[in-house]
Amino acid sequence: MQDMIRSFVPGRLRARHPGLLGMDAETVAQTTETILALEGITDVAINPRVGSIKIEWDPNVLSEEDLVGYLAMYEAMLNVGSDEQQESSPVQANAADAKTCACIDSLLEKGARLIAPGQKNAKRAKRMAQNRLMLALLGGSVASLASGCYRVHAVLGWSFVGLLALHLYQHRNVL
Repeated sequence: MQDMIRSFVPGRLRARHPGLLGMDAETVAQTTETILALEGITDVAINPRVGSIKIEWDPNVLSEEDLVGYLAMYEAMLNVGSDEQQESSPVQANAADAKTCACIDSLLEKGARLIAPGQKNAKRAKRMAQNRLMLALLGGSVASLASGCYRVHAVLGWSFVGLLALHLYQHRNVL
């Protein structure tokens, strides 16, 4: 994912992703609405002609670790959509899967230092960070459902589903 980020300053991020290319207006509107529903996000602009996204957030409300988790989840969902479009070429799909896993793994490695501090084994720290993030998203989703915040429930629920899909993909050989 780092190679997709074009500019980053605290509070503002611009990135390009092939999954954003050619999005129809309805999908752009739904994606923008979903991202804006996250607490701390102040502005989102998607340009489907060039495949770019600009996200602005309040750094006092949304931490960089949370943002990294959201970005990893959204990238995984974008790659799932682009993989479905590339079904005619299994070699390209496998290369995209490998690249996606490598990007998400590097993000998880960096986030793992913050979520699971004190772990000397990097692989264990990544697993712990991913599991803790999934647990937090699941708990937040259930809590927001109980409190009647259905929009937050939907965002957290889909975030959990995205990480669950990533988890199942990572462990597909033992399933």
